[in-house]
Amino acid sequence: MNNESMQADTDVLVIGAGGAGMYAAIEAARTGCRVLLADRSLIGRGGATVMAQMTVAAALGSEVPDHWSHHLDDTLSAGSGLCGEALARRLCEDGPECIREMETWGIGWARKDGRIAQAMAPGHDRPRCLYVDFLNTGPAVS
Repeated sequence: MNNESMQADTDVLVIGAGGAGMYAAIEAARTGCRVLLADRSLIGRGGATVMAQMTVAAALGSEVPDHWSHHLDDTLSAGSGLCGEALARRLCEDGPECIREMETWGIGWARKDGRIAQAMAPGHDRPRCLYVDFLNTGPAVS
């Protein structure tokens, strides 16, 4: 193990380069902050996001009508009291916009009839889960 110290001058230090860490770094940079993103692995290959194989849930309504409030109801119900309601609300409310933004970055969401495809998954009352393909969603997002 290398015990050499390192010094860096930054406004924001983000530790962990999974999906959440990378997005935190992007948001901080958008506000004009100088950002340092650090991870114990290769950037884009560490954290849990890269290991996610299947789907991401967002109330896009591309298969059937949907709204973030329906997604929130499903999330809180499936969470059986373990979800922080304020955080779950933020996730469900902001999810569709984040998915559309990631699409502009080149995430190749699967398509059906020209729209982003959405599939059923446990805990959801309608097709809400989108994917790149059923094995590579996490790596594509990372």
